[in-house]
Amino acid sequence: MFDWKPLVYWGCVLFALFILGPIAGVLMGDLRGLDGRSAVTPLTSATAVMGMVKAVAVLAIAAAAGILGSRLFHARDGLTFAGLVVAWAAYRTGAPDDLLRLTQSPSLLWRLSAEGLILGTLGVVLCVFVVSAYRQDGSDAHTNRGRAEREGESIGALLTSIGAAAGAGAVVGGVVAWLIAVETLKLQTVAATACAGIAAGSVAHLVISAMPGTVASYRRTLIAGACSMAILAAIGPISALAAHGSTGALRAAYTGNYFGLAAPLALDWVAGALLGLPLGLSWSGSMIDKRHE
Repeated sequence: MFDWKPLVYWGCVLFALFILGPIAGVLMGDLRGLDGRSAVTPLTSATAVMGMVKAVAVLAIAAAAGILGSRLFHARDGLTFAGLVVAWAAYRTGAPDDLLRLTQSPSLLWRLSAEGLILGTLGVVLCVFVVSAYRQDGSDAHTNRGRAEREGESIGALLTSIGAAAGAGAVVGGVVAWLIAVETLKLQTVAATACAGIAAGSVAHLVISAMPGTVASYRRTLIAGACSMAILAAIGPISALAAHGSTGALRAAYTGNYFGLAAPLALDWVAGALLGLPLGLSWSGSMIDKRHE
């Protein structure tokens, strides 16, 4: 009997990559700066409100792709489909050093951090929606873990475990992004955040698994990892001020030694979270399972 599932799967991948992704890219590519140039970001565009509306529209398109993937296949597939869409939009946004050279104002980095905080938080919500769309079998181990979460843990323990995992994931993910993003080229920054997502997801899972009295469910570890990426999206742009200083950040934009952690911007981090976290959770989960055998 012919198995249609692989054909449907790759059809969905191509649909997300070559239909929904370019639509999201057009939304970001249509943004213009105060000088009429493209390659800006939602909050640094000439119409910041409309820029944020378009950014939310991009995340809505990504959510549709992600929910479709979660319903038909698995939550990790839904996250990957959503990540492909956001990566297209991220590719069409500007680079921080270009924006600094254009505006000649290091205070712009605070606006980029505010954008990272807003879109990073929405990225966490997006991850929750996509994972919630996945319907597991009653015999699935995650279902039993989720029941254990609801019955055996307090809200305080839940928040403590997520907070500790998110903090650890942010530290390790930030180091990985800093090492990889040696330039502000868009494909490089998206790759850096994807690798940071892998690291953050792995560390978040390991931290939650090591905490006594906690349950390392897929949803919980994903939320912790997504919070790690949201933290990095918020502090990333202003880390250039800490590394270079106010005037030094502007000088670094011209000399090409821009601080690596500040190279990715908001949508880069969201795309990296969606693409990298599923891999990180899978890798850490397999390591923990082997250790327990």
